[in-house]
Amino acid sequence: MEHSKIEWTDHTFNPWIGCSHYSPGCANCYAETLMDKRYHRVQWGAAGTRSRTSETNWKQPHRWNRKAAEQGVVKTVFCASLADVFEDRDELIDWRLDLFDTVIDKTPNLIWLLLTKRVDVAAQFLRFRPVSSNVWLGHSICTQQEADTIIPKLAKLRKRVGGIFLSCEPLLEPLNLGIASLASMAITGRRYYQPSGGIAFWKERWNEKLEVIPPPVDWIIIGGESGLGARSCYLEWIRSIRDQCKAAGIPVFIKQLGSYPVGHDGDISILGYNAVPFGGSEWRRLSDRKGGDIQEWPEDLRVREFPGFSCDRSDIFLKSNQGDDHEKIYKFDSSTPNPAQYSFRDDNGLHPHEQSVNC
Repeated sequence: MEHSKIEWTDHTFNPWIGCSHYSPGCANCYAETLMDKRYHRVQWGAAGTRSRTSETNWKQPHRWNRKAAEQGVVKTVFCASLADVFEDRDELIDWRLDLFDTVIDKTPNLIWLLLTKRVDVAAQFLRFRPVSSNVWLGHSICTQQEADTIIPKLAKLRKRVGGIFLSCEPLLEPLNLGIASLASMAITGRRYYQPSGGIAFWKERWNEKLEVIPPPVDWIIIGGESGLGARSCYLEWIRSIRDQCKAAGIPVFIKQLGSYPVGHDGDISILGYNAVPFGGSEWRRLSDRKGGDIQEWPEDLRVREFPGFSCDRSDIFLKSNQGDDHEKIYKFDSSTPNPAQYSFRDDNGLHPHEQSVNC
């Protein structure tokens, strides 16, 4: 789709259609409802079918790329909204290679946002087949167990792709993403103490050189579940991830509050279909059934930031969209983090000394 309805991308491309449930977030899959139950295009599930889209459809990204090149811009492509590029099936091996060989590699003015639920298959593919810097690898994270398991694996793949992003949608429970400290664990293997927030540091004992370790991901998208059977999403869960991203210097994009957002008024928890708190005892129902109209949200949740989609992680540009009247451009330079105090530990978990680090 040239003009995607998904707020965080310019285009949407599906090289094929069909998938199977793989995580708790798949329970109410919109793609299954649409392509299996409604249109009967494919049969969902591990024993189901997969349908490669038309050659005409496969030519669309080349047209988008030419247009972007003429305009001197870079456009984003979400791939795939009706499938998982890294689903482990024999018939998808050649299709996946075709996608990279004939489309992704040939469209340098497009940033490919490949969202998967199968990090292990993605890792195996990336070891076998190097990809260009216009490939961003994303992963769905809906539960704490997924965050604990998947984010360290993604951190190990940072050097193999142009960027790493998370889609916390549908957000099913509160998440502690550990987005600053896990980077150091994955890259250096050293253990240390880090206070909440800020950028992680580690120190090499043999040359006393201080190195800055970037967070394990470059962008985080958040969204509550919508549609038939949607599960509730607490606004405090969204706020928590927003605050974690701010502390780690990671851009965050709040996509939607979901069909059943839950807020708090003092000690009273109120659950209502598309109802959100606006302070005090005032509650408003949302006209958007997905909770996706940013103008209807509490003001502090109106955060839609984009990374610069650059391979140079030392210089990241963000665009923060907080409504028509609150649009700013931010520049983050990881070479000048905020001063902070860290307690370093060696490989045995010891902390022979503590010092204040001013960078």
